[in-house]
Amino acid sequence: MKKILKISLFLFIFPIIPFIIIVLLACLTNDIMYPVIFGTIVGIIFFVADYIVFAIWTRRTHNVENDDFCINLQEINNNSGFMDVYFDNNIWRLQTQECKLIFDLKDYPLPKSYIATYFMRQFLFIQMNKQHLVLYYLFKKYTVEALKQYNLRNVFVRFHYGNKLKEIQIVKNFIPTNSGIKHIINRAPYYWAGGTNGAGPGKLYDRIKNWDEKKYWQHSG
Repeated sequence: MKKILKISLFLFIFPIIPFIIIVLLACLTNDIMYPVIFGTIVGIIFFVADYIVFAIWTRRTHNVENDDFCINLQEINNNSGFMDVYFDNNIWRLQTQECKLIFDLKDYPLPKSYIATYFMRQFLFIQMNKQHLVLYYLFKKYTVEALKQYNLRNVFVRFHYGNKLKEIQIVKNFIPTNSGIKHIINRAPYYWAGGTNGAGPGKLYDRIKNWDEKKYWQHSG
């Protein structure tokens, strides 16, 4: 995992390099077309490499012990729309009435975003199962009707670590905030294309009964 960490941190710096190349070549050649073409190609290569490394990293972070989590909307409503996660001994924990979740993310670069994405995904599962939606809709934004029943217009994950407190919104106006970094993390296990275990375009339209965290990971191959 430390090796993955070093590689990924290095790759996150790489996207800056094509812009430097463009500027330097443009200055040396007094031409802009070829430097832009070359810099764009290099940028695409680094961009794809970034996603591959990040997808591998995200998959290795998966904890099967959290696959049986069942979200309790009434409990969230009783807590004013907050889900409280506590950091202790390099472990993130959430205690609910039904279960206890443990996230060991000490080697992951975006632990809070990872956890927020995990919970956001549970809301999407609710609507997908109600309407028997295909996998494609796990990566979209839409209203979750069950949230209206419990008046959960806005939901936040509240992170407690040391004397600090941070909130990440995962539902806004009854719609899971499936965008930005949360969308990237949510989509990461399914970036692979083709192959018998791949998640190519056809796989996004697979219809599976009763989506949950376990099936989400199993189906990604």
